[in-house]
Amino acid sequence: MNIHEDNDILVRENVNFEEMLLNDDEMKGYLNKLKESCDNFQAKIDRGILESISKSSECAKRVEKCSESIMQLANQRKELKSGLESCNLKKKVVEKKTICTIKEIERTKADIESIKGKKEKLSLDIIDLQQEYNKTIEYMKKQWDAVKKACFMYKNILDIHIDVSTIGDSEQITVTFFWTENPTDKKFFVVFTHRDDCWRVKKIEPELSAENKYQLNHIVQFSKQSEVANVTLLLCELRTLFIKDYFSA
Repeated sequence: MNIHEDNDILVRENVNFEEMLLNDDEMKGYLNKLKESCDNFQAKIDRGILESISKSSECAKRVEKCSESIMQLANQRKELKSGLESCNLKKKVVEKKTICTIKEIERTKADIESIKGKKEKLSLDIIDLQQEYNKTIEYMKKQWDAVKKACFMYKNILDIHIDVSTIGDSEQITVTFFWTENPTDKKFFVVFTHRDDCWRVKKIEPELSAENKYQLNHIVQFSKQSEVANVTLLLCELRTLFIKDYFSA
């Protein structure tokens, strides 16, 4: 609609106002046309106003709808932002837990390797101890066999009786001479102590003279806590001395 179409009616029509004023009919006809033109113009204006109002109302509705959409999008944005922050926080927690788990796994692996090393070392130590134990058993067996042989020889050939007792971490061995003739009257004996594979003379009865000690000095080191170099030889020498110097008396 163009509201300016009727504004040019006076311009488009070649109107002679002087003649019109003299002619009533022509004046009435022109006035009717003018009135009709004004009415049309007013109707066009009213339609334009109504159309503008309608368009404004539609725009208002669209603005309102857009505002609601904007609010919804803003709320969704806030929710998404909050969800993203929550996800980031959870991600950090998971990453921290993962790092701690990895460190724990590394420590566990190190502990396992350490335990394996200790186990291997203990296995080797057990093998060494078993070998040492076997050697000790073999050595003790040989020593015991030697003692049994010596006891048999001493008892049956030299007429010697042996008593063995354990005191603390050492052994005490009492050797009595001439046992068959005097089994209860122990006048001729020697007491040894045995510790750390070392033999010492603790007591000799009857007590030896200085001359006898000198004679036995190559076997017994009386100056060094009576250490004995050869127990068997000492027993033989003592028996000879007892027979020669004491028992005959």
